[in-house]
Amino acid sequence: MTATDESRIPREKNTGQKPAGSNGTLEYFDWQAQMYDRYQANCVPKYHEMTAAAIRYLSHALAALKAPKILDVGCGTGNTTIELSKTFGSAAFTCLDGSKGMQEYARHKLGSLPVDFHTGDLSTDHWHGHWPDHSFDAAVSTLVLEHLPFDAYDGVLRSVCRILKPGSPFVTVEGYAGENLQTLFFGEMTQWEADAVRNGLITDEELELVKRYSREKEKHYFESMDERKQRWLDAGLQDVEFIWQYYCVAILCGRTAS
Repeated sequence: MTATDESRIPREKNTGQKPAGSNGTLEYFDWQAQMYDRYQANCVPKYHEMTAAAIRYLSHALAALKAPKILDVGCGTGNTTIELSKTFGSAAFTCLDGSKGMQEYARHKLGSLPVDFHTGDLSTDHWHGHWPDHSFDAAVSTLVLEHLPFDAYDGVLRSVCRILKPGSPFVTVEGYAGENLQTLFFGEMTQWEADAVRNGLITDEELELVKRYSREKEKHYFESMDERKQRWLDAGLQDVEFIWQYYCVAILCGRTAS
């Protein structure tokens, strides 16, 4: 999630059609991989807090398991999996991402952990095919699924339900529609960016490049929280609830049918 000008705020619901040509969002994250961690940590409001809240939920949902198998859907540079490993020391982690650039950084950072890496584009129907039914005890996704067209998003939900064991939790951090909430969040992000530049955490040149390439390449498909929740229910997920929110960013959780 990157702050740009006010044109980022949707005035009407996106049609959800997959853009023609290559996946510009993956191209953007390939390019951004080298500065992703600095940008997220210093320019995205509540980034660490949202990750911690998602992991707290999983710590309760998986309390009965000694060595859960956890899938990080869109692992990026591995930040969520690193934090998960601090809570689930005996877990087996699987990290999936469509950006090879991001995966390179994740492999370096997670080198000492028991992690199985896979490359897959979530906007296609092929990313999950090598896993049999009921492969994982939990799945988590942080600031990823908002980049998917709505039909692809529905496909991910169906696939996650297939590869999770019965009764297993799924938790996502995503951005949501809402002009007022987005204005507040991205306005605060702009201030965080300015503070990061002033404190020498990112340069003016780097920030301008991030914002420019985000406008050119990065796609978002925002919708309301109620609409997202209904998608989960339609996919067969149960106990679907929002457990954390900061302006237009929220954590949605649920579990597969038992």
